[in-house]
Amino acid sequence: MTTNAEGFKLTDTEGFKLTVLICDSAQSVGGKLYVLGAGWSRAYMVQPTLIMALAIVVAVPWTHANEPMQLQIRLLDAAGQPVTLAGQPGPLEVKGNLEVGRPPGLARGTPLDASLAIPLQLTLEPGVYVWETSIVGFITDTTRFEVVRGLPGMPPGLPPRT
Repeated sequence: MTTNAEGFKLTDTEGFKLTVLICDSAQSVGGKLYVLGAGWSRAYMVQPTLIMALAIVVAVPWTHANEPMQLQIRLLDAAGQPVTLAGQPGPLEVKGNLEVGRPPGLARGTPLDASLAIPLQLTLEPGVYVWETSIVGFITDTTRFEVVRGLPGMPPGLPPRT
């Protein structure tokens, strides 16, 4: 049995699957994700606020339908430590409950999908960060990204042209 950074015990994934995309924008409507500017791992900061979203799909095994589960998303730094944003009382963390029901007529054993879109506006220093996304007790996924000051191809240390 493994544990995450806070010591939560994680069992075998038991058929759970997490897909997490970092993107510019995302919406979850009617069980579908609508995603713009997805799949990047480097953000070039030319303004103080980074606008991004997390597009998340959770595949829940048939055997865990109609069970309440806890979703936890944390922002970690390169050393795996929780990140606290300026002016905030504690580390950046998104928590919520998740429960997926079986629709009538679904074939026995079919995984159940849940989609979520989480829009974010963050003020981050240059560096490497990780989104740690968990269905607590079942599965954890990590998604790494880097924040770089300036534009692609600009020599380090030069401010962007205005």
